[in-house]
Amino acid sequence: MAMYVLLSFDDDELAKDLVDVILNSPEANQFGKVEGIYKKPTIFCDRTNTIHGSSRITGWTKGQKWGWWVCMVCKKPSPVAAMNLPNEVSGFNLLDRLFPKRDIDFESGKNESTVEGSNSSVI
Repeated sequence: MAMYVLLSFDDDELAKDLVDVILNSPEANQFGKVEGIYKKPTIFCDRTNTIHGSSRITGWTKGQKWGWWVCMVCKKPSPVAAMNLPNEVSGFNLLDRLFPKRDIDFESGKNESTVEGSNSSVI
């Protein structure tokens, strides 16, 4: 079965350097290939800003520059859509399923540190 691995960078140049190494190195190609590069939003729509008026009826539109969902009024990306960007690109994020955090029981969703410390007897 094949997988995509999505990496996030805060520095554009560092991301470009890594992609350049992967594209130009024959040794790196044995691990995989670069399937895409997506711009990461850094500023977001603030619905409490007065330019939006008293009610939010304008909605969102797909931006033409980066392909983000942006506010019709301020043209800034949606914070919710930006959080879900990896899921919109290619399905559900499997990171937590394949590599569960130690403190979280994946099947029950409960924090094991609080479950183990709790007293199960009823007073």
